[in-house]
Amino acid sequence: MTEQHQRWSFSGSLRRIAALVLRNLYLLRRSWPRVLELMYWPTVQMILWGFITLFLVTNSSWVAQASGVLISAVLLWDVLFRGQLGVALIFMEEMWSRNLGQLFV
Repeated sequence: MTEQHQRWSFSGSLRRIAALVLRNLYLLRRSWPRVLELMYWPTVQMILWGFITLFLVTNSSWVAQASGVLISAVLLWDVLFRGQLGVALIFMEEMWSRNLGQLFV
């Protein structure tokens, strides 16, 4: 492959990726339940685990303080899980709409 062909291929890939991102942003803007869900669950998790941490910190033992590490790990796990769930739902919507060409950008 020549350098010019690689450059055209790369710019074409960037345009296709940008089109796919733009399409998903349009879908997100028109779906208020999805926007609320993206904000609601992380907020609820942070508040819930924050209150649990405050309760456990009142016990000043090393076991209670070690629980903060566990709670931080659970929060990180939830963030990663929500991200994976969002990607999986977008993939499922593409499958349901039979728009697989967009997936193979």
